[in-house]
Amino acid sequence: MVRGWDELQQWIKQQQELITLQRLLTPAATEWQLRQKPRSYLWYANPRLALLEQVLRSKTNNWLNQLESDFVQHSVNRRKQIVLTRWSLTGLAFMILLSTLLVIWHQLQRTWMQAYAARAENLLQVDPVAGMMLSIRTTGQNRANPFLGVLSPVQASLLNAMQLARESNHLQQTYTQGSASAVAIHPNGQIMASAGNTGQIYLWNLEGEWQGTWQGNGTLITSLDFSPDGSLLIGSGRGDGQPPVVQVWDRSGNLIQFAQAAAPLTAVAFNLDGSQFVTGYADGRIQRWDGQGNLVGNPLPPPASPITALALSLDGQIASGDDLGKIQLWDSQGQPISPPLQSQSAAERSPAIRSLSFSPDGQHLLSNSVSGAVFLWSRRPDAGWEGLPLGATQVSTIFSPVSHAVFRPDRSTLDRSTPDRSTIVSGGEDGTVRLWTLAGQPIGEPMLANNDQIRSVAVSPDQQTIVSGSEDGSIRLWSLRDDNIIRILSFQDALPQTLKSPIGKTALSRDGRMAAIGDADGMVYLWDTQGKLIGQPFRVSEQEVSILHFSETGNELIAGDSSSVRLWDRQGNPVSQPIRHAATLLSEATLSPDGERIISGDFNGNLALWDRQGNLITDSGNPALAERPQETVSSIAFNAQGKVAIGGTVLGRPTGSLCLLDLRATQPTLSLDTCHREASSVVAFSPDGETVAIGGTNGSIRLLNTRTQEWSPPFRGHQQPVTAIAFSPTGDGLTSGSRDGTIRFSNLQGEPIGQPLPSPPDVTGAVTSIAFSEDGRTLTVGNADRKVWLWQSNWRSWLQTACNRLRYHPVMRNPQTEINLGASQTCRSEVFSLPDRPPEPTP
Repeated sequence: MVRGWDELQQWIKQQQELITLQRLLTPAATEWQLRQKPRSYLWYANPRLALLEQVLRSKTNNWLNQLESDFVQHSVNRRKQIVLTRWSLTGLAFMILLSTLLVIWHQLQRTWMQAYAARAENLLQVDPVAGMMLSIRTTGQNRANPFLGVLSPVQASLLNAMQLARESNHLQQTYTQGSASAVAIHPNGQIMASAGNTGQIYLWNLEGEWQGTWQGNGTLITSLDFSPDGSLLIGSGRGDGQPPVVQVWDRSGNLIQFAQAAAPLTAVAFNLDGSQFVTGYADGRIQRWDGQGNLVGNPLPPPASPITALALSLDGQIASGDDLGKIQLWDSQGQPISPPLQSQSAAERSPAIRSLSFSPDGQHLLSNSVSGAVFLWSRRPDAGWEGLPLGATQVSTIFSPVSHAVFRPDRSTLDRSTPDRSTIVSGGEDGTVRLWTLAGQPIGEPMLANNDQIRSVAVSPDQQTIVSGSEDGSIRLWSLRDDNIIRILSFQDALPQTLKSPIGKTALSRDGRMAAIGDADGMVYLWDTQGKLIGQPFRVSEQEVSILHFSETGNELIAGDSSSVRLWDRQGNPVSQPIRHAATLLSEATLSPDGERIISGDFNGNLALWDRQGNLITDSGNPALAERPQETVSSIAFNAQGKVAIGGTVLGRPTGSLCLLDLRATQPTLSLDTCHREASSVVAFSPDGETVAIGGTNGSIRLLNTRTQEWSPPFRGHQQPVTAIAFSPTGDGLTSGSRDGTIRFSNLQGEPIGQPLPSPPDVTGAVTSIAFSEDGRTLTVGNADRKVWLWQSNWRSWLQTACNRLRYHPVMRNPQTEINLGASQTCRSEVFSLPDRPPEPTP
């Protein structure tokens, strides 16, 4: 009974609360209705709403009338709406905060990457290897942010590192003490030898792995050289106050013992092809031998002092050096050519000649003395010789003294049918390695090593690697290979002699996989990028080919001279009839991307539109360009949407026009939509067709947005007129070529990516055409020197080159610092784990 009483009291209390709630609810609902049901009168914030919602949902205890039910339902809905709005606002605020933080983080990342890239650029000037490693690590860090893209400063540091940091390996003679006083590379290009103060020979492969030690007689070795067939290693040197000594090792490292002679052997020299060699002795005698070891002629008359060095040219000239610093030249018959040459004062300490070497053409001679003086001797027209210390014509505050030098022979000129293009490699007292011309002029920038004097340098048989030995015992390998160049094609050299004539025009297909060469006889030759002729040459004119362009697909060409052009297929069959301007000569003609229309321009600024059969559709009537009849149509470019950019220049003046027209109409006209007073020697559309790039006669580049007609600020591209320009396939960068033969990469903000790239060696003349491969990794460049070459053109290729160059370097193999660890990880993930790049497909 007591429990029943408690339940009764609880029920009475609940009923009283419900009666109270109804007394509050009814007038509130009535007022809400009377006031046209405004949201502000709802109970969305009333604590009793939860109980009323239970009553509303109840199927057995719902005492609400219709008005009260509507009031409660609207209150519940309003509460849900407010809660949802609050959550939405909270979420929005969170997203704004997150976005702000992401933008700040993104900007910080960009700032850090730019700072690291700038630091790498600065480091390249003092420690190129460290600069390259920092550039590689920065690229890896940049890659870790997929939303950032590889920034232009990061790409620039990578490109500059690839050009400046030439050191590919660094070895230390830990097996010996003292300097690396002599180095040499085996003719197979796989093994190198070094020698130090103990007279031992240390062998290495080019990956820096020690291969063994050969024992000598304990005499300091100052010069090493392999015989041309690699069967012998000759070392020469001397102890303090002792005469020079020659030691010879066989392939197995055994020291060869010579038969007792009247005087000790003090010098040995082979000519470049190994067909002859000469030996010198302590009594001053010189003997000549053929390649089989047979004596040739009688010994040469001995000078007054022991022979310390010899050199033998291909034509049989002999140069001998002695203890007094004198050099005697002999002809192939053993007769003295001229009075002895004196490389330095006989009073100087250690004037003895350490080594001698002839250039391949025999017109130049290098002499290295024990004291470190290096002289370059050149034959005068009167058959005499004159010499100066290498680098003596340069300012001494810029170039430190050279301590050792050798020729880097161009073996393609050994038959003397072409001028000798050999160069000189030197090591300096400041630890730098430098290249020189045969005239003694420096080539490019020095390669930095350390502050210790370089005692010896040697060049690999393929001329692409230098080995240097330093006072501190370190041995460095330097890459002379221009890894940025994939291939150089000289189409003129590939032609049969009967077909050769001066080249008139070069054109590239859009994907860079084909080149068309037009010559002065009106012939056109098609080539692939492997240097193979495609089909048979065909004639397009009786005069010099001055207009030549591929179609968008590469299956057809516009070709001809200034009097007429035609559309041709790749087999040389004419597709259109001849296209001519009645009053003046043609300056340019281009085919539309769909291959249906041709626009031609002339030297008076007139334009004409033709169908693909060569039928005239319309012409401009009067000169269309702004400068009127003085202006020449210099360049024409289509985009995929049917817009055309016309570039014009005025001969001899830095003026001209860029004009736009639209050919999308059913009945197109040559009424120019817009003309800008901008001299435009070359024009190109971006891949999306929204931007036009123009190259000016003053070397500058500008971009025009074709929708807004807004110009970018001009940015300096080159020192001379821009002669070719192209956007990258992704449209985020462009490449330009100049009359001076240089190539420059830039982003669309005008920021240069690295320094301008010069033309490859032995390539001269203006850049005439540029084309990217479809993946953007290869740039094909044609020039006025009858050559086409392929460049690596994006950061992925540059990163691969940088990583591969340092693949065997201790900083990559055994990284010890945070920077080196990061660079090593980047190379392992981005380069070393990837297969070699496949060859370019053949069209």
